[in-house]
Amino acid sequence: MLLNKSLCVCEITSVLGLSGATVSNHLSYLRENGFITDEKEGKWINYRIVENSDNPMIKTILELLPEWFSNEEIILEDLEKIKSVDRCNIKPVISNEA
Repeated sequence: MLLNKSLCVCEITSVLGLSGATVSNHLSYLRENGFITDEKEGKWINYRIVENSDNPMIKTILELLPEWFSNEEIILEDLEKIKSVDRCNIKPVISNEA
């Protein structure tokens, strides 16, 4: 999803149906390892894919992701869902995660 647009945690949790803590942990890992960056916009923190990474491995992975997952049904469904997500109208997700 982040290959298509910047998103906040609440938008990602809304689409994926995961807890905010789970999504935040994954985003922290991706940020710490150079795949994404974040930017504060008012009360929102927007996450996006890093542009022009100096790390050739990260650059290659990010370039290949669309090709690798272009036919994955769940990813295509999530990309459709994100088009209608409005961060101002998202209600907290209650998850059954342990």
